[in-house]
Amino acid sequence: MQPNKDYYKILGVSEKANIDEIKKAYRQLAKKYHPDMNPNDRKGAETKFKEISEAYYVLGDEKRKQEYDMMRKGGYAYQGRPGQSYAYAQGFDIDDLLSHLGFATRSSGKRRASQMDFDVFDEAFGDSFSPGERRGFSNVYSASPQSERVNTDVNAQIEIPRRISDNGGKVELTIRGKKNITVTIPKGVADGTKLRLAGLGEICPCCAKKGDLLVKILVK
Repeated sequence: MQPNKDYYKILGVSEKANIDEIKKAYRQLAKKYHPDMNPNDRKGAETKFKEISEAYYVLGDEKRKQEYDMMRKGGYAYQGRPGQSYAYAQGFDIDDLLSHLGFATRSSGKRRASQMDFDVFDEAFGDSFSPGERRGFSNVYSASPQSERVNTDVNAQIEIPRRISDNGGKVELTIRGKKNITVTIPKGVADGTKLRLAGLGEICPCCAKKGDLLVKILVK
């Protein structure tokens, strides 16, 4: 059995911390361990950034946090493959994350179908990092000299009436250069929710893998 990592300790927050407090702590630490802020220890910053991102992936999501807390309180150790933590078993992958955020990309030889939930990071980063600050990570987080920084995800937003947000339904979305896309709206969707439609983004020129379409829901 794998011992549970103390994700609360890694982020420096109390076990009673709410999601907003956890998000704030992660933002501060992500800034602190930006490679450009640590020119004399860039590799150390890389290691720390990976560690805090793994912790935030778990604690920044209510469902994963609840399961993690149950394991800790019950005295259970995570049972997984040797060397695999709870976060990685839930889909966390540092290379996928850095590629998604535009910090760097992994080589085409190492690409795989991502199982990560990127939403917690999209919300946490927001406008916290300027484009210049994001590029600073690429000096450390590079999968190979041949990898290229390509963002294949496409962002869009769609307005829906309250009746559809309450009851669910299907809405047509027009994306420039693409055919109309039918978006299935889940019942009870909240204003500002982001839906990820896999494989409906741009095609990567390096590996031919399609990105995702990220649709932000605006309830009228």
